[in-house]
Amino acid sequence: MTLVATNVAARGLDINDVQLIIQCEPPKDVEAYIHRSGRTGRAGNTGVAVMLYDPRRSNISKIEKESGVKFEHVSAPQANDIAKAVGREAAEMINQVSDSVIPAFKSAAEELLKNSGLSEVDLLAKALAKAVGYTEIKKRSLLTSMENYVTLLLENGRPIFTPTFAYKILRRFLPEEKVEAVKGLTITADGSGVVFDVPAEDLDAYLAGKENSSEVSLEVLKALPRLQQRDQSRGGRFGDGGGRGGRSGGGRNSRYSQVIGFRTVVVEVVATGVGKDGETYFLFNMGSITA
Repeated sequence: MTLVATNVAARGLDINDVQLIIQCEPPKDVEAYIHRSGRTGRAGNTGVAVMLYDPRRSNISKIEKESGVKFEHVSAPQANDIAKAVGREAAEMINQVSDSVIPAFKSAAEELLKNSGLSEVDLLAKALAKAVGYTEIKKRSLLTSMENYVTLLLENGRPIFTPTFAYKILRRFLPEEKVEAVKGLTITADGSGVVFDVPAEDLDAYLAGKENSSEVSLEVLKALPRLQQRDQSRGGRFGDGGGRGGRSGGGRNSRYSQVIGFRTVVVEVVATGVGKDGETYFLFNMGSITA
């Protein structure tokens, strides 16, 4: 059974044996986060609370700080990771096919094996891919999830405080058209660098340009670092100082971790899309903590 509800359910309903909570976006204050997640893991039971968020436009850091809960972040699954997971499902589907179909398809399989020049394993891999709708796997950005883009990390040996300064660094070793092609430039949480997307077909040009600037490091990312987030909660209860949401330590929020036993999965939404089956899918990052 699935219940779709607003914050009213988080505060006003007591439902037994809730095992999973999905928050479609971070709440504006930490108390709402605790109440939402606290619908599971009650009375000595355990549960999972999932929270979807945009890493560049959410107040997730403030929620983490004021709730006293440490979030663990991991990068979004790449296209190969998703294909491997789907491939395992395809393999299970193959095992469920009756042996009665073998005689009808055996001669075609033998002819394919003879003429393809591929091994039995390679041919079977392609068959599994086709069975779940794959004909190719495109590179996908870690940062924006755009196809045929690659995410790079730029560091300069000193803090980068503004995007303007980052672009100034890029112009030291790249032609203007390459700088203009940069997408989604975002400063890392610690201010030590910036991440951005570039067209996969131009990756070599960016890496070669970096060789002209000895003070700069440029690398292709396999995992997305923590990023600076745009403050979405100026004023109101979650603002710094004043108001109930600004309290920390010793206040009402400080006891939540003692009385609520839920496991929170922090999910970084990278993109949404519609699959071949017409269903809408989320591409996201996942990490977990225990409160």
